[in-house]
Amino acid sequence: MATQTDPIQTLAAAVNRLYDMSGNAGISPTQQQQLLAQAHSLRGDLIALVQVQFDASDAGYQNLMQNLKDVIDALNESEQKVQDMIDKVVGVAEVAAAVDNLLNEAIQLGAAAAKMSAA
Repeated sequence: MATQTDPIQTLAAAVNRLYDMSGNAGISPTQQQQLLAQAHSLRGDLIALVQVQFDASDAGYQNLMQNLKDVIDALNESEQKVQDMIDKVVGVAEVAAAVDNLLNEAIQLGAAAAKMSAA
């Protein structure tokens, strides 16, 4: 009998990441709810997995391990997409701040020019 530590730890890490991602303010509330629902569902699967012993040579075990790998890969990709989106939003905010600063400078120059022409 093979130990069940690897699939349990892998699935537990996936569940934890889903819970973490569901609390990320950088994604929509709908996506947060979907991630939370998936985390709850997988948590139930994790509990069931802990209660069952597996033989590593069994086809079902091999299928489980491949599915876990696919889930982890998808989470990695999703997490990176969320981070990319957050980075882009931060970049847009920086552009907006730079434009705001330029407009304030233009207003100050216009006010100074108006004072000079009035004098």
